[in-house]
Amino acid sequence: MSRPRAASNRRLPDNLYRRLDGRLYFRDPRTGKTHSLGRDLGSAVAQAVEVNIQLQDLRARARLTHRLNGGGATLAAWLDEYGQALAADETLSVGTRRIYRGMSGLLAGAMGSRVMAEMTPADVSEG
Repeated sequence: MSRPRAASNRRLPDNLYRRLDGRLYFRDPRTGKTHSLGRDLGSAVAQAVEVNIQLQDLRARARLTHRLNGGGATLAAWLDEYGQALAADETLSVGTRRIYRGMSGLLAGAMGSRVMAEMTPADVSEG
């Protein structure tokens, strides 16, 4: 376990550090390589937060801002991804894949334009 940060640096996000001369730098946790970000605290914090999110691979999941702005994955988009995963799965027989593709097509036709985050079980049973 490492020692706690100095009081002046406690509010900095993960992997963002301040040199003795006041310059800020980001240390890549994967490689240990450092990247200078200058002296502008606001810009450095914003960049460090963005990189930390990307490193944690949270961009793959639906972000709150995306959902609030009306975005979101539709059922048809998810069914396309599901179909690609099904085609790559060699453990399923040809007949099973055909049946799953048929069911996916029916679902996409009935409610493919709906946003998955907003769907409820009642929507599915009515659909």
